Amino acid sequence: MSKCLVIEDSERVREVLSDIVGKLGLDVETASSAAEGLETIAVDEPDVILLDWDLPKLGALDLLAGLADRGASRRPAVILLATENEPKQFALARAAGASHYVLKPYDLDTIAGALQGCGFEVKRAA
Repeated sequence: MSKCLVIEDSERVREVLSDIVGKLGLDVETASSAAEGLETIAVDEPDVILLDWDLPKLGALDLLAGLADRGASRRPAVILLATENEPKQFALARAAGASHYVLKPYDLDTIAGALQGCGFEVKRAA
């Protein structure tokens, strides 16, 4: 089973995303900050990361740079979660290693499509 790390500072949004990802058949871990996310990545080595763009202190680009600095042979897919449709923001994130992006608000179908776009098999649990 694929492992997904949700990095989102809003507790409620983390809960919703965790529920969605779980229903799609992935194991879920969560982190409330980029720093906590980097610690979790080092230990759990997720297959995919759902990453909020607007994180306090260390932001999404900082986390992506931290992933690049790890030099790991296997890098997780990163799906950026954004509130605004900013092409420059997405270009920066993609250049830093993000695989895909999703605009908020999102639902099960949107997250499923993003995961499938990154090559993950999803299943719909009731």
